[in-house]
Amino acid sequence: MARFSHLDINEAYPAIPAAISVLRKIAGLPEGQAYALEADSLGSLATTATCRNLIHVFHLGQVLQKQDAAKKGRGRAGEIQQTAVFGAGVMGAGIAWVAARSGHVDLHDVNEQAISRGLKSIARLAARDAPRMSRIRPAMQKSGLTHSEVVIEAVLEDIEVKNKLWAEVAGQTGRNTLLLTNTSALSVSEMQKAVKYPGRMAGMHFFNPAPKMPLVEIIAGKKTTQKTLQTVAALAARWGKYPVIVADRPGFLVNRCLMPYMAAAFALLAPDEGDGETVEHIDGALKYFGMPMGAFELADRVGLDICHHVGKHLSTELGAHQALPAWFDTMVEDGLLGEKSGRGFFTWKNGKKGELNTDLSKYVSSGVVREKETDASLADSPAAMPVADVVDACLLPMLIEALACLAENVVTDTAQLDAAMIFGIGFPPFRGGLLHEYAGRDAVQLQRRIIELGLGVPENIDVLKAVKTGKSTP
Repeated sequence: MARFSHLDINEAYPAIPAAISVLRKIAGLPEGQAYALEADSLGSLATTATCRNLIHVFHLGQVLQKQDAAKKGRGRAGEIQQTAVFGAGVMGAGIAWVAARSGHVDLHDVNEQAISRGLKSIARLAARDAPRMSRIRPAMQKSGLTHSEVVIEAVLEDIEVKNKLWAEVAGQTGRNTLLLTNTSALSVSEMQKAVKYPGRMAGMHFFNPAPKMPLVEIIAGKKTTQKTLQTVAALAARWGKYPVIVADRPGFLVNRCLMPYMAAAFALLAPDEGDGETVEHIDGALKYFGMPMGAFELADRVGLDICHHVGKHLSTELGAHQALPAWFDTMVEDGLLGEKSGRGFFTWKNGKKGELNTDLSKYVSSGVVREKETDASLADSPAAMPVADVVDACLLPMLIEALACLAENVVTDTAQLDAAMIFGIGFPPFRGGLLHEYAGRDAVQLQRRIIELGLGVPENIDVLKAVKTGKSTP
């Protein structure tokens, strides 16, 4: 129960307290009476919103894994036995582990030390699956490429670095080898210019940590063939992931929707007028809603430098609503990078979150916890924004960006979009998905709330009506 301590457990996952209650009641009862009590409890649970939403989420996962593209590429993906991964950092090593589920993997990097660190980062997984670890081979000097059927790069998120690698690697691979980039925001179409056969290049964006996070974005560059997309989607499904095919637009789908959410949370610390909220109140409200972690803890775990880089790129490409505040730039310049540096919005040690970083007051005075306020404080005191208002202030910008992605055909199916938010961001499954959640709101009140927050009402807001009726809208 400790992992759900921030939730209203009776609303979020009522089966947990119900199971405990039934066990207490049936202790010492005859078998028939015990079964009757269990059946009665189960019947009550089957009618809850959580039950309906979790069944809905199960089907969302099936939508991704059994989509037409994955079905059509299954035969070709099933023949792939050899993968090369470039970049042995935490992400690259994690991808190697994923790929080794169904074949052999060469893990490449510039020196033995880098490869050794990468292998150590996944060593704990080997305790559960030693045969899989044995299929990962450290490789130097770009060896073994002629036998690789898939090449995945997970090097520095810099277009020049990636293009240089592709120029060197592509010529050493077979003509049918898939060339896949793990970029989180850069243009796949630009990278295609660096290779001779651009049709076999696509994006395959894993989320960190790759062995754990179920979503993979498959990015279609301008010259990516349908055959390539189908094979990569099927390959992701074969590796146990949920593939979502997205257009080659800045930020693709998940990061594009995530950045306005983070920007909105950061803005609550230092609004244009009045006192700001605290880090712990904002994160507490989001966790109470059901997010696996608050926006500030998420930023720390991702890396404040990564958030800064993505925010700069997306705000240049898409507009100021993707931008993070100037005080955040200063934090990054001063070396506060989150978990990786030991300090960000919180302090960190051995991967565990500690107390709020008191140095935060140098950058934004309202961010430091108020006297007597505790982690995940939910008291709607006059000094704090109501929890529901915090949630709307952060999530409505995400909703608006998601609707923009649908309007621009970044993704074309509402079910796939909701699945991506759940399996990529961690939107609470018991709520059924981002679109599903807001489709349940009164339409007039929702539009009024969007206007109150100073946001524009999307022209395609009526998409939510179709979602409410259970229709997936391609």
